[in-house]
Amino acid sequence: MQLDNFQYYLIIINIAAFMISTIDSKIYRHRGKGIKLQALCKLVTVLGGALGAVIAGVFWGSSRNKQKAKALIHSIIWLTIQVVFLLALYGPYNKEIKLWIENFYTEYNLFCIYLILINIVTFFLFALDKVKAMMGLYRIREAVLLGLSLLGGSVGGLLAMDVCHHKVKTPYFMIGLPVMLIIQIIVIYI
Repeated sequence: MQLDNFQYYLIIINIAAFMISTIDSKIYRHRGKGIKLQALCKLVTVLGGALGAVIAGVFWGSSRNKQKAKALIHSIIWLTIQVVFLLALYGPYNKEIKLWIENFYTEYNLFCIYLILINIVTFFLFALDKVKAMMGLYRIREAVLLGLSLLGGSVGGLLAMDVCHHKVKTPYFMIGLPVMLIIQIIVIYI
């Protein structure tokens, strides 16, 4: 069976997720407290390494440790999302979906580049706002973060909320960003 580049990517990112989660777990047990690898663990999990993170969580996790149990649940949720995505991409209707994606990309190449850039900028600004909040510095206005999300950066905002654990208790973001994403998907698909 011939693997395509995306399948190679999935294999590599899941191995990386397993290794990072394992290192984080071993350091946690050795020092008795968590370290800064947790954000990196979340990032590789979200970027496609959920299976590796779940396997590491099952092997090295502890049901008595609430933080590890929470991380395992986080990984299982992302694994479910990724499995649904992979079923759509490689499942019984994959030819139609791949054709739609290819046609969309070739027809709207500049729009796709815009979406990628706006999501990167949104992710970066959410993460920067989290760092500023931790350091007690002047913050980025919520209107700017919501505006960037509304202009197409909702995926970047949601990823930053999950990875950086930022704005997760603010209703505007917890409810607003998923609603924006659903509306954006509907508008793009139609």
